[in-house]
Amino acid sequence: MDICLEYFLKNDQPSFSTKTHSDTFFRTFSYPKRAIIFEEGFSLKGVYLIESGVYKISKMSSNGKYQIIQILKPKTLLGIRSILSNEPTNLKAEALTDLTISFIPNAYLFNQLKNDKEFSKSIMKILAQYIKEADDKIVSLGNKKLEERLATFLIYFHTEFYDTQKDCYPFSLRGEEIANYIGVATKSMIRMLKCFESKGFISLEGKYIKIINRAGLERVAKGLT
Repeated sequence: MDICLEYFLKNDQPSFSTKTHSDTFFRTFSYPKRAIIFEEGFSLKGVYLIESGVYKISKMSSNGKYQIIQILKPKTLLGIRSILSNEPTNLKAEALTDLTISFIPNAYLFNQLKNDKEFSKSIMKILAQYIKEADDKIVSLGNKKLEERLATFLIYFHTEFYDTQKDCYPFSLRGEEIANYIGVATKSMIRMLKCFESKGFISLEGKYIKIINRAGLERVAKGLT
């Protein structure tokens, strides 16, 4: 997901860390890989603009395990739903790589929503994009078999996060995280990964999964095999 925040991130726009306002400051924080940004039930005092890095948001299910909702990249706004609804967070946010985050205080956010139409339109666009992404995930995974779900995820993960210049991924997911994301048992997912490897679709290189035959995976994702 790559929500473009035109209002904030124009080509010549400096980082929030260099901006000041009469009543508040935009502050920039750094989070190391696997750091928790906030837990479920946390009351936010502002929203977070992700300037660099990748993170995941997840929600605890009735069985006590976390379900990954989304994996997000820079130029996304974290915590906006909770702030606008005046509710504690209903999700957990965790860094998958080192993060640089600019904190946007409530005072500034609500002042801009009240007085700046361009800002309000940008926020509406962000919320609409979040809904679209959530709907797309439900549709893409909802009625698929295990092998189709896993193939769909591997293609998505490679498309969104593979660094072609460095010929690697900037981070890896644990086996249980992949299984959690696509909604299957970890053991079943691992067996299917090994099956994909035996068919020459992928290679398992330590904690990383490298796609060897994307066309083959795409056929699996579409249920054509």
